[in-house]
Order: sequence, then C-alpha cells, then structure tokens
Amino acid sequence: TRRSSDLYEAEASLYLNAIPWGKMPIEWCDIASFKKYMNRKHDEHDKWLDDNVENSIKTTELHYQRTITKLITKKQTYSLLAENLGEIDFLIISPTTKKVFVADCKHLLGRYDAVNQRNDYDHFNVDGKHKSYNTRMNLKIQWLTKNKNILEEHFQLIFKEPTLSLKDYAIEGIFFVNTPTFYMYNSDLRIYTFEQVIDVITGNHIDPI
Repeated sequence: TRRSSDLYEAEASLYLNAIPWGKMPIEWCDIASFKKYMNRKHDEHDKWLDDNVENSIKTTELHYQRTITKLITKKQTYSLLAENLGEIDFLIISPTTKKVFVADCKHLLGRYDAVNQRNDYDHFNVDGKHKSYNTRMNLKIQWLTKNKNILEEHFQLIFKEPTLSLKDYAIEGIFFVNTPTFYMYNSDLRIYTFEQVIDVITGNHIDPI
C-alpha cells in the first residue's frame, strides 16, 4: 500500500542517509539510548570505508601508510596538522604507475536524482566555513611535491628501506568514495569507488568509454 511504502521510504532515509551521518530529529536526542546508538553507527560508518580501502591495498602488497598526521625524518618531525594540511587517510607507493597516491576517503550520501548531485559538486569544490575537499587535497599535493625529499626519507625510515627512492615519482591526489556520483566523471581530481582501489593503484584501471 501507499502508506507502507511511505513508511519504508522514511525508514530507509533514516538508516541510510541520516543516522550514519549523526543526524536525527532533535526531539530524539533526549532519548539517551537512541543517541548512543546514533553515535555508535556514526563511528562505524566513518571507519567502514577506510577499512575496506585498506583491505584492498593489503592484497597488492604495495607499501602504504594509513592515517598520516606527521612525517618523520632523522633530524625532525613535520606535523601535517601544523602545516594546516590535515590528516591524510592513505599514502600508497605504486611502482607500476610511478606515483605516490595521496588518497582521502569520502563517505557520500546516496544521491538518487541529478539535482541532488549538485551537493557533491559543492562539497568537492566550494569553499565556505570549511575548505572544500579539492582545496584541502591540493594543499596536501603541493606541500608533498615541494617536500618530496622529506616524504622519501619518511618512507625510508618507516619501511626500513634506506635505498627507497621517489626520484621519478609523481604525487597524485585521489579520492575513494562509497558510492558513485555523477561528479566523479568530470572532477578536477580523480574520484574512484572503493571497488576500484586495486586496479587504480596497480595501474590496471581503465576508464569506461
């Protein structure tokens, strides 16, 4: 019936596009047990995508690092937070592509019509109270490219490979997302779904024609 389908749609919106993002009706926040549930789902939701991406990276046996807030050299430690770069979700060394991928994971809301895709465009491009995803990523790329010698020494130390060289490597910023978005097909920086991780970092990804 129409009534039951409306209820199903409302429930789906809550558990797919509201609660995992820490959103619920204000009056529900007064219920301690429900608020605790929402907070738990929010934390699980944030971790889910990163875990899936990491599991895919592990199968390739490439050198990578997760949740990077600083780079370490023999002389000093460089805080990415102090440089106003923020945390990097993944750094991945890809010998096949001769790239160091700077990857951030973005858990996007499901978009079921073209009009709402504009919200994804805004998140990636429009600077407001917070810097857009692209602005933050470009700052990371610029700093790491300028300081590739620091990144190289950092890798040499954490992977215990003193001869590791990034001399011929490019620094490329990419995003891994949980669900496709129209914006990913004309984005300034490449965006891939989490199912594409392995092909992207091993140089086997082929764009659809």
